[in-house]
Amino acid sequence: MRLKQLFTPEKLFVRFFTSWCLAGFLSLLFVKTGFDTLAFSESLNLLIYLLWIAGGFALLTAAEYFLPSIRIAPYALFVISFAYSSLMLYRKREFYFSLGILFLMCLIGYYLLRDDKMGLLELTLSSKQIKVIIAACVGFYVLFVGGLTSLRYTTYYTSTFDLGIFSQMFYYMKETGLPMTTCERNELLSHFAIHVSPIFYLLLPGYCIFPTPIYLQVMQALILASGVIPVYLLARHYELSNKAVLLICVAYCFFPYLAGGCFYDIHENLFLAPCILWLFYFYEKRKWLLFYIFAILTLMVKEDAAIYVACIALFLLICHKEWKHGAILMMVSVLYFGLAYTFIQLQGRANMLGGHFSNLLADPQDGPFSIVKNLFLNPAYVFNEAMTEEKVKYVFLMLLPLAFLPLLGKKLSQLVLLIPFLVINLLPDYPYHHDIGFQYGFGVTACFFYLAITNAAGMGRIARKWILSLAAMASVLLFVSTMSGHIGYLNRATSDREDFQKMDAYLAEIPEEASVTATGFLVPKLSQRKVIYDFDRDLPEETEYIVIDIRSKTYDEEIAAFEEQGYTQTVNEEGLLVILHKEIG
Repeated sequence: MRLKQLFTPEKLFVRFFTSWCLAGFLSLLFVKTGFDTLAFSESLNLLIYLLWIAGGFALLTAAEYFLPSIRIAPYALFVISFAYSSLMLYRKREFYFSLGILFLMCLIGYYLLRDDKMGLLELTLSSKQIKVIIAACVGFYVLFVGGLTSLRYTTYYTSTFDLGIFSQMFYYMKETGLPMTTCERNELLSHFAIHVSPIFYLLLPGYCIFPTPIYLQVMQALILASGVIPVYLLARHYELSNKAVLLICVAYCFFPYLAGGCFYDIHENLFLAPCILWLFYFYEKRKWLLFYIFAILTLMVKEDAAIYVACIALFLLICHKEWKHGAILMMVSVLYFGLAYTFIQLQGRANMLGGHFSNLLADPQDGPFSIVKNLFLNPAYVFNEAMTEEKVKYVFLMLLPLAFLPLLGKKLSQLVLLIPFLVINLLPDYPYHHDIGFQYGFGVTACFFYLAITNAAGMGRIARKWILSLAAMASVLLFVSTMSGHIGYLNRATSDREDFQKMDAYLAEIPEEASVTATGFLVPKLSQRKVIYDFDRDLPEETEYIVIDIRSKTYDEEIAAFEEQGYTQTVNEEGLLVILHKEIG
């Protein structure tokens, strides 16, 4: 009887499909030809491919016969199809292809979860066990993001914007206590004249111990990863099961934006995700002192962080009738934004709105109230600006890893927490605001996870099982699709190691007290000094050294012009860099 049950049409198909996925996975491992070409199949040996399928089918059949209680076939189906999907996404990182793979895995997940074929309902996880798994996910995130962004620096892939700026700013903070830079605008000025970000001082003690840009890259990963703590606590507060808590925390650790936003290097926005999540947590616990501390910390991230605090105030007022604290929070956020905006305008160094929100301003010199007026008088313009193809893709990449949970609440009024998503990410035509490779979505991510947790808590157990499982799976698969390309920094670090060692040695010979002008990719390496200018911007004065990266461009005319001005080449390493020196004063 047991043998007969092994050969039902359904079980035969499952074992065949699993074996077929195994053969596909192995073929991707051994054949380097692109699988999106017909040449791929020509590179395969048909007999070996069939043997892989037959061998997998035979092993699964034997396992099901001799170990019927372990449910090997359903687990094999999920693990092998998931591994195959991940490898395909690693090899072909394309948006619509990723959606197709995710859809396929959803079908497989539906088949496995529908009748609990994997026995997950019987599985019990203790609090200690889920903490260990979450810690492992956090460790992977920090290693992946912190390690690879550090390799960006060591392999000369970081630039003036943004690592060079912040590296020099921390050098000045360590030496003088002030957030000064020379490379941000090629003149000595406070970074706070561009963006008001006093929260950076929280990183200063550690930087004094480890005064290197690598410290800044690693701390960005650690601080963002720390957001999993309030996510865990919020899920516990809403009495989600251990399995549900684990799934939402896995979704956080693999949320593509939390990794992708780090690969344009350290930025003040990194503080937004954990600060806002703690703000929500302390509101839920009604711990008002800590609530206001994190509200202030959020505002200290950047002048436009006030929009997150203001929308949270609206959320308190509209959704929870929290009149006193909602009103106080709103007044504090509006007052802080007014002061920060006025301070920046008085510096005359940056047009805070014109640079990023130019499509919302009739006149680039107009203020924030002009944006409100333009959008109020022409709501059709909102849809016109927010619903472009690239922005729709961005919406999917932000919401699919949470299975659209932030939109599935019972209270329509809670959508006020999505206002920053519209204003900061979807309305501006500045391309980096809706690109997961940049840092402008960290604050929105925190709002999304809070809404996901609260909305999941309001669902039935069955619906919650489906949607959180989809969220965790989508996060991991889209993480692979969007982030795996960054592994290239590791390959670069090994293949071009000798070149980097040469460049490091040459740059180390430049005295720390010397003034330097350098091309963008060299600025971070030379940023631990008082005067470092970006070669590609208007230069205000001569410097003692000029350092030019010639890996992708020769700069022959520019070098000749500098030599006519009295500069002498001290280094000319073919294909790498040129260093010119001139005694000044």
